[in-house]
Amino acid sequence: MSISSSQNRRSYRKVNKLSPCSKVVVSIPIALIATSTFVTLLALRSLSPHLNYFTTGTQKKKIPSNNGSDKRKSQLLIHAGPHKTATTTIQTAFELNRGLLYNSSTYEYIGKFSKYSDKLCPPDLSFCIDHGFMSHPTSESIENFDSKMRQLYRDGVSVVISGEGMAQIVSKRRDRTEPILVALQKLEDNFEITIALSYRRYFEWLVSAHNSLQKLLKDRKNKNWPDTRNKLEIDDYAFKYWYKGMYKRKTCPTCTYNWSRFWGPEYHPTEWVAQYYEEVLNDAKIKIFNLHQEGDIFTNFVCEVMPFAKSFCHALSSGKGAEPAIMNPTRSFEHDRLAIALYKTEGFSTSLKRDQIRYLFKEALPNFASKPDLKLLCPSNDDLKELLRLSLAHEKSLFLKYVSLPQDEKLRSEYLKKLQASHVESFNLYIKDNKFCNWDVDYAVRHDEEVQNWIKSLEKKNFVKMGKKWKSMK
Repeated sequence: MSISSSQNRRSYRKVNKLSPCSKVVVSIPIALIATSTFVTLLALRSLSPHLNYFTTGTQKKKIPSNNGSDKRKSQLLIHAGPHKTATTTIQTAFELNRGLLYNSSTYEYIGKFSKYSDKLCPPDLSFCIDHGFMSHPTSESIENFDSKMRQLYRDGVSVVISGEGMAQIVSKRRDRTEPILVALQKLEDNFEITIALSYRRYFEWLVSAHNSLQKLLKDRKNKNWPDTRNKLEIDDYAFKYWYKGMYKRKTCPTCTYNWSRFWGPEYHPTEWVAQYYEEVLNDAKIKIFNLHQEGDIFTNFVCEVMPFAKSFCHALSSGKGAEPAIMNPTRSFEHDRLAIALYKTEGFSTSLKRDQIRYLFKEALPNFASKPDLKLLCPSNDDLKELLRLSLAHEKSLFLKYVSLPQDEKLRSEYLKKLQASHVESFNLYIKDNKFCNWDVDYAVRHDEEVQNWIKSLEKKNFVKMGKKWKSMK
């Protein structure tokens, strides 16, 4: 569903650079040159199975530069997320296929780079967008960015930028990131700017954000036991509590929200980012990519939102692109919630680390999640009704503002009804599959026989010590 090579261009092949002061004339037989070139190309093809630097059937186009009097604007596509809308998947696909993009269009991808680059910037790029540039730009990096972009414009090159940080710089305005927006405003004279934003239903986005922000990572506090004297102050970060804390912070003060707080709850994150870019960039086009459709996400994204990229779209549709691995997969953190429930029990002490308790429980009871009588914590019916109402309202508002809908009033009404029906059906599937629910870990620690037997086995090994109150429970 559609919602609304320059002469100076750099080669992707690695070359040995001579000193600018040296002039060397070498005479080599033509046959030897041809053989050597063929061998070199084969070697380069094998250097990276991930990067499509060489594309069969794609012939390099010569792109007229903008150095002459006939000035025209290049394209600047900014894929600005927001978070949890397949941003990393699309970003990584650009990274993997930047050679194919370069050879089949006028575009060059300059970041963000992450998974498949040994360095923040690949060696063939003199400048690229990275996390540091988007979060803490310096006057030097801004000047370098402006210089690089203007050179690409003079070379007749269009540009792709992809990164969640491009959503953050407009969602939560800060003095330190304001220079990036000023630099983008200046580029409007030379580039036609398109802001591409992905749309994910609000209730799905919330569940994904909750998992992403609360899951176990080495650089987060959940690696260690909570540093607090009063264990009762430790919140349970089940979705039913975390969701309420999104709107009333005191509901779950120790829950993790981070970037989810960048946009107000009165808007869908995608609409929030869109409206701020409209304020900052007067002439920018806003294009919404609907994630709720069949087919490959990256191919659909390119074919629907990238201006003047038909050859790249065709190449991807023909299966010539490289597919990235699954990025940021959902991981259950229920075992950690159970470890914390155990830790909060009166009289509990242990010589084990938090991650060790998690591991021992998963090892002892690997099928605990599939218990037919497993007690769950789920949002109330009233909370679920309100969440559905909010999710539907966000979708309708976004589509009416930014999506090209049928002009005929009757057809438009039918389209919106089908959209709502699909939305409600998906929401009900989430309820059926308990995706809004978490284990009732307090009940498990106090009353579940399997869990209690496991705790007793830890006691026998002197791994933990339980208080008298827990021992009296049955």
